[in-house]
Amino acid sequence: MDRLPVSMDGRIVWITGGTSGLGAAAARLFSAHGARCVLLARDPARGAAAEAAIAGSRFVALDVSHAAECAVVLTKLLAEDGAPRAIVHAAGALVREDLAATTERSVAAVMGPSFDGAVNVLRTALPALEAAGGGSVVLTSSYLAERAGSGAMPVYNAAKAALLGLMRSLAVRHGPAGIRVNAILPGFIETPLNRAVFEAAPDPAAMRAETARRFPLRRYGAPEDFAHAALFLASDASSWITGHGLVLDGGVSA
Repeated sequence: MDRLPVSMDGRIVWITGGTSGLGAAAARLFSAHGARCVLLARDPARGAAAEAAIAGSRFVALDVSHAAECAVVLTKLLAEDGAPRAIVHAAGALVREDLAATTERSVAAVMGPSFDGAVNVLRTALPALEAAGGGSVVLTSSYLAERAGSGAMPVYNAAKAALLGLMRSLAVRHGPAGIRVNAILPGFIETPLNRAVFEAAPDPAAMRAETARRFPLRRYGAPEDFAHAALFLASDASSWITGHGLVLDGGVSA
C-alpha cells in the first residue's frame, strides 16, 4: 500500500496567526513536511522569534482584521512569492461576555481576526489559487459552532458558526477550480489563550481537573492535534474532501 500523501515539499503555505498557539504548531509540522510557511500575524517581535525557530518560514506583519491592509500586503506577497498551495486560517480571539455586556468594540475584537480575517485573506487569495490551478483552505472554527456549551460566549460561538457557512459556500463555488475548503472544529485545546481561562478561576487546578473529566478521552487537546488535522486537510491525503467540518474535540460532542 502507498504511504499517505502528506508531503508538502516546496509548497507555499500561508498561516494566519502563525506565530503562536494553533498556527505556530501547524507551521512547525508543515515545515517538517517540507512546506515553505508564511507566518501572517501582527506582532513583529513574536514574528521574528517564530521565523528564527521554524525552518524555512517567513514572517509577514499583517492584521487580517483590516481589509485594506490585507489587500496591499497580500498582493505584494503574491507578486514576490507566487500563489500558496494551502492556507491555514488560525487567527482568532476569545471574549467571554453575555450578550447584554457585549459592545460594538468587543464584537469587532472577536469577528475581526476570525470571520473578517478569513474573508479579507481569501478575497485576495482565491483568485490567485484559481489561476495557479487550485489549492486547499483550512479554516479554524470551533466545536462551539454547533453547540452552545455554557452559553457564555454567544458572539464567539456565532463567529465560529459563520466560518462554517463561509466554508460551505466557498467549497461549492470554487470546487470546480480545484480549490478545496474545509474547517477544523477544535474542542478545548491548551493554548496560551485558553490557559488564561483556568488562570482566572478561583481554583485553577480544580477547574482544570473538572473540565478534563467532561472529555471521553480525559484530556485536553494539544496544539499538535490541531496541526495534524490541518496537515491532513491541506495535503493530497484529503484530495476528495471539501466543504467538511472536522470535529476535533476528544469525543465531547458525542
